[in-house]
Amino acid sequence: MLQVSSAIRSKAQQLLERERELLVERGLSSRRSADILRGLALLGIPLGIAVVGAVYWMLVREIRRRGRAERAGTEANLRLRDSVEQLERHTADLAELNRYGGLLQNCLNPEEAVALTSQLLSRLLPGTGGTLYRIRASQDYAEELAHWGEHAAGSAALLPPEHCWALRRGQPHLLRAHGETLRCAHIEPPAIDVELNTACLPLVAQGSQLGFLYLSSASPAMLERMDMVQAATEQLSMALHNLALQERLRIQSIRDPLTGLFNRRYLEESLARELARCERRALPLGLLMLDLDHFKAFNDLHGHPGGDALLAGFGRLLKSATRGEDIACRYGGEEFTLILPEATAEQAARRAGEIVEAVRAMRVEHLGSELPAVTVSIGVAAFEGASDTAEMLMRRADRALYRAKRGGRDRFEVAADIPVGS
Repeated sequence: MLQVSSAIRSKAQQLLERERELLVERGLSSRRSADILRGLALLGIPLGIAVVGAVYWMLVREIRRRGRAERAGTEANLRLRDSVEQLERHTADLAELNRYGGLLQNCLNPEEAVALTSQLLSRLLPGTGGTLYRIRASQDYAEELAHWGEHAAGSAALLPPEHCWALRRGQPHLLRAHGETLRCAHIEPPAIDVELNTACLPLVAQGSQLGFLYLSSASPAMLERMDMVQAATEQLSMALHNLALQERLRIQSIRDPLTGLFNRRYLEESLARELARCERRALPLGLLMLDLDHFKAFNDLHGHPGGDALLAGFGRLLKSATRGEDIACRYGGEEFTLILPEATAEQAARRAGEIVEAVRAMRVEHLGSELPAVTVSIGVAAFEGASDTAEMLMRRADRALYRAKRGGRDRFEVAADIPVGS
């Protein structure tokens, strides 16, 4: 029994010792776990902070990137809007220039072309003053043709070409406010508080200078549209050149080159027109047929150059002896015709007598010497009413001319039975 009890106590003692060992091991394990947890806690806090910081930095960077993208998108939209506006304006300007060019081609005279250009440039350049100059035929001065708007600095109305840099250089001359470009001499000094921007653009066609365009404004926006303005001035230059050429051709087609008087073609057109006008208004009309006496003999004696000098001198005399509304023509050879609108037969006869006397006193020089004096015979006819035609009037004046020739020359004869002296 005692042995059993001793065995039980021994076993119990072993169990207790085992339990203490297990408790010690459990305590050690708990301390290790706690140490690990403390270590993890100590490591996790900065790691968490680092992760949070990294996430925050990524968010800030993304926000900044999105902000830059939005600003870039806004700027791109603004640039696109500006580009669209510029394209629309450019398209509108091109349409305006095309319309301007079409109208310019149908202008009948330089005045219409200049007025059309003034309207165009005043629309293209609001707030800008403009003056268009034309160089005189003598090439010594440029004179003002048209003016529009209000200039930031005035310009002379008449100026020698050398006062404009554009004419001297043959290319546009631009002056920006506070720039270093020299101001043209024709431009007046601006007011102290005015920022001056100017442009002078030459009008050149086929190598010849026709004039120039002067623009001025206090705003530099004017200079941004110089391409359009230059295109308009180029079209204007060609139009003015073509109109001048057409006028020369027209004059050549209706003028006699030797005497400067109108030719036979113009005589026929003008006589029919003036007869119709006088008939509508119940007005008189006189007609003179003139013939230089013994011209063939004069031509044979002094040669064709001498005869041409005489014809040219007679042409000058006839032009000086006519009113503004009279029409003096060279009918052919040494024969001339003078249409006297609204002149009665008596007035026409009086004019014929004055011309006869003027020719007697006429002196013409040729090759440094004076040609012999000549005389003229004149036939006078007058418009007699609605039944009278240009052909009938010419025929009566011609018959009167031949009567003057047969009557001794150096005189005039009247076709109608009017008591006038010769």
